[in-house]
Amino acid sequence: MRVMLLNLFLSVAACSLLPATGAAVPIADLHQNDATGVPTMLGDTVTVTGVVTVPTGLLDDYHLEVYVQDATGGINVWINGGAGSYPVALGDSVTVTSRVAQYNGLTELGTSSSYTTIVNHGAATVIPLPLPISCAELENSFHGDYSEPNESALIRLDNLTIVSGTWPETPGGNTMIHVNDGTATTLLYIDEDTPVNGSDHPGDNFSAIGILKQYDASAPYTSGYELVPRYASDIIPPGGAQLLPGRVRNVAQTSADVLFETSQPGSSEVEYGPTDAYGSTAGDPGAMVVNHTVPLTGLTPDTIYHFRVKSTNNGGTDYGPDQLLATASDVPGEIHVMMSHGAEHEYAGGYDEVSQLQNLSVQLALKLNSAAVTSVDAAFYSLSMQNVTNSLILAHDRGCQVRLIIDQNNSTDHAEQCAAVGIPYIVSSFAGNHATGFMHNKYVVMNGRDGDPANDWVWTGSANMSFYGNSDVNNALLIRDHGLAQAYTLEFNEMWGSDTQIPGAGARMGSIKHDNTPHEFTINGLRVEQYMSPSDGVTGKIIEAITSADHSLYFAILAFTHNDVSLAMRDRRDAVIGLQVSGVFEQDQGTCWEGSEYFALHGETCAPNYWNPPADVWLDTALDPEDYLHHKYLIVDANWTDSDPLVLTGSHNWSYNAETVNDENTVIIHDANVANQYLQEFAARYHESGGSEDLGVATGVADDAIDDHPSGDRVQERLISTFSCYPNPFNPLSRIEFLTNGPARVSVRIFDARGALIRAVASDEPMGPGLHILGWNGTDAAGRVMPSGAYFAQLSATGHDGAQQQQSLRMMLVR
Repeated sequence: MRVMLLNLFLSVAACSLLPATGAAVPIADLHQNDATGVPTMLGDTVTVTGVVTVPTGLLDDYHLEVYVQDATGGINVWINGGAGSYPVALGDSVTVTSRVAQYNGLTELGTSSSYTTIVNHGAATVIPLPLPISCAELENSFHGDYSEPNESALIRLDNLTIVSGTWPETPGGNTMIHVNDGTATTLLYIDEDTPVNGSDHPGDNFSAIGILKQYDASAPYTSGYELVPRYASDIIPPGGAQLLPGRVRNVAQTSADVLFETSQPGSSEVEYGPTDAYGSTAGDPGAMVVNHTVPLTGLTPDTIYHFRVKSTNNGGTDYGPDQLLATASDVPGEIHVMMSHGAEHEYAGGYDEVSQLQNLSVQLALKLNSAAVTSVDAAFYSLSMQNVTNSLILAHDRGCQVRLIIDQNNSTDHAEQCAAVGIPYIVSSFAGNHATGFMHNKYVVMNGRDGDPANDWVWTGSANMSFYGNSDVNNALLIRDHGLAQAYTLEFNEMWGSDTQIPGAGARMGSIKHDNTPHEFTINGLRVEQYMSPSDGVTGKIIEAITSADHSLYFAILAFTHNDVSLAMRDRRDAVIGLQVSGVFEQDQGTCWEGSEYFALHGETCAPNYWNPPADVWLDTALDPEDYLHHKYLIVDANWTDSDPLVLTGSHNWSYNAETVNDENTVIIHDANVANQYLQEFAARYHESGGSEDLGVATGVADDAIDDHPSGDRVQERLISTFSCYPNPFNPLSRIEFLTNGPARVSVRIFDARGALIRAVASDEPMGPGLHILGWNGTDAAGRVMPSGAYFAQLSATGHDGAQQQQSLRMMLVR
């Protein structure tokens, strides 16, 4: 019997459960063969629509080798030399038209760009989940009806033990590992181009996610099946099957809370200690819950702790990965904000006036020149400012330990000046790193290695220390805090390959780095987060910040090409009546077809997923064309003190490269004062670019303030402003909740993963304005209980005049 995948392709528009083109065929049809394993559709030209499970450049940075999956199966798309012509990201929704081919038993689409087209629809709403199978099922992927339904699909193997082969903890060539789960032995093929090459040994009883591939050099093509993991996170140590990693909150000098979730009820426990041997356990071993909060108490200030979450139930004990937390300092911290260009201080509204018109390289050099600086770790994308170079040399000459990393693509002239006096430096290609991507960081840690928690500083922001970038528009942060400085030092040590002055051969940069730094800090009572790319999922953190907005999203950005971020902004604007989205882009954004999200936000129909109505976005054409608007910052709910105002900034442009291959650093500061200081700078860039909306000078928090937003009317007319399903996953009942802003006729219909109508919960029912809650008990129209899996609630609303229509879709999981 064919195993069907329950994950449905959904376009970003999510207005229909059907593919965007009528010509699309189910991918499973491509895996029907004759008795020798040759596809029956070999040579046929077909169209498929699905979600990308392996992006461009992951398995091959010259030839295109991507994998696409729909509700029925997966398929490889391979184009000779096509990696540069078909940029698709993980999770993109695509439509592919090409010929069916076969390579060593593996059914493919493509081989030539001359008859292949790939249309990228942007980020999909639903990402395929891996299909759990056994090693025996993998080995028997060729079925009795000559089909291979799981070939090229995303799958998962559990309870694996290594039978033969050496795990590539040190990056090397392609590696073959044979594993057994108790049902059979199968091949785990670790591609040398993936981040799995150079990952930690998973131990026994681990799980692995990846693509089920085939390599069978001769007919019949009925064997040679293997699992190819994509990312280091696809290899899950024991216990990772049940637990999500812990999240640290409420960090104090002697305590912190660890939050985590489990797929099944179990105990709430956290093991913690100064090393990964832990030594202490906190929590409730008798609990049986899925949402866990474990307070850790009796901690020491200014200390990095290892911890891992733990949960036990009748199925056994599961452990999360080793993580780090940093307790708050007992020494008062400091946060200083500096802007390179002018700001509008009239927006201060009682907050501190931001430091403006600062030469940021001069400010950094002044800090480096302090006799109190005893160690310096500098990670610069580029270094060509003589004053900064001189300060590094002077620091070294007075006995300061200095280390330097710069990107391989930039001049090393100033690094060589440092080396001439004995300062060690490496470029990003050191130890075989960065075949693709950049070491794009802009940070300096001062005194992070001297053992004194009272004097640690971090300098970061958007500014390169380069001669040609010294006149660009940038922001900088100078933060005094031991925990944050230690996090940056740990990151630097990972890229450097050691914690000494001598770089090590185990240096990790780019996509092979680990998520191994603390992320949550309390600095002078303020919540501060830090994340490093590409290991820490920064785009998800950007989206998390966006979805926290209740009143406004303001941003200034050099490069914004990540469609997921644009869609998150649009979804949040659609969900929150009156939410103001205003942004300023660097003036050179290329053409509509070159990837900038400016065109989508500006409402230009040439862009996929263009906004209608458009956002309030501008190009900073007031700047000299030789200078860049070089910011990468987001301000959320500035001047709304009851809505967690925050600023997100750093070196991370909102791009796919920043998320997947570049070294980047990001800081999120939850503070009304800091948010207002960035607002003062944003106001200057916004107004000089042509913006005229009210940016909210008043600092009140009254609920009726939304009525004064000039942007309020543009979304007030939407028929539906919220739409959710809760609980989700559920069994046996889920509530379908939505808010109508006026009279409407509403239909709510449930579809299965293949697009078949299961039940109409509401059919063109007249509803007045307000909150509506409908229930679905997991049954079809005949009252039959539906099996576990993915279903979709489609909400359609038509205005009372019949002219306005709206449609939304939400996935629901039945357990």
